[in-house]
Amino acid sequence: MRCLLWPFALLGVLCSSGLEISMKSNHYHAARGSDVKLACPYTHTVTTTQYTEIMWSIVSGPEERHVIWFTDGHLYPDLDKALEGRVHFTSFEPHNGDASIIIRDLRLSDSGKYRCFVKKLPELDLKSVELTVMEALGQPQCSVDGEFAGGDGVTGAG
Repeated sequence: MRCLLWPFALLGVLCSSGLEISMKSNHYHAARGSDVKLACPYTHTVTTTQYTEIMWSIVSGPEERHVIWFTDGHLYPDLDKALEGRVHFTSFEPHNGDASIIIRDLRLSDSGKYRCFVKKLPELDLKSVELTVMEALGQPQCSVDGEFAGGDGVTGAG
């Protein structure tokens, strides 16, 4: 559990251990053009669902850009123009323990550090994952130098 003291200390919000994000992976690799799910399941001890805030952001250098935000029952998608229309929560009810997102039609520029922030007052947690988008390899090309005699088998070097 990571306790965020600033700016929440000014608001009087105390850090507790009742909410915990349990990411199984902290690094994802995916091919350009594919989809990827960034998992962010969490457990909490808060019995009320009156206020839940979930925010995903991407960190590139000193800048942090908000990607998608769920707060007090309202969804605010498309906060980052570079990801517009491509980021969605995997659950229709992210306030019930799954703040995972899916990013569709990956681009090389989508690579970076993503942060999942979950707050159920007075509890909160934040975890980061790294996404690396790679260029997909093309179909292998085979060729023969010289002539190929019909009927002979072709074998690879072992």
